[in-house]
Amino acid sequence: LQLYLPGIPKDQIQLGKNGDELHIRIGNHRRNMVLPQALASLKTSGAEMDGDHLTIRFVEP
Repeated sequence: LQLYLPGIPKDQIQLGKNGDELHIRIGNHRRNMVLPQALASLKTSGAEMDGDHLTIRFVEP
């Protein structure tokens, strides 16, 4: 999953997953995203910033 986050330093991003929701916290801001069914049953395995894009990896549990 790739998100466009322009100008956000990677040390300010916190991620979490609960069921079919991905929780993203950037500083004092928080967003909950409902994941597509294809990703909801998977486990997050890491994330990395490349420029302004955050790529979140998923694997089978």
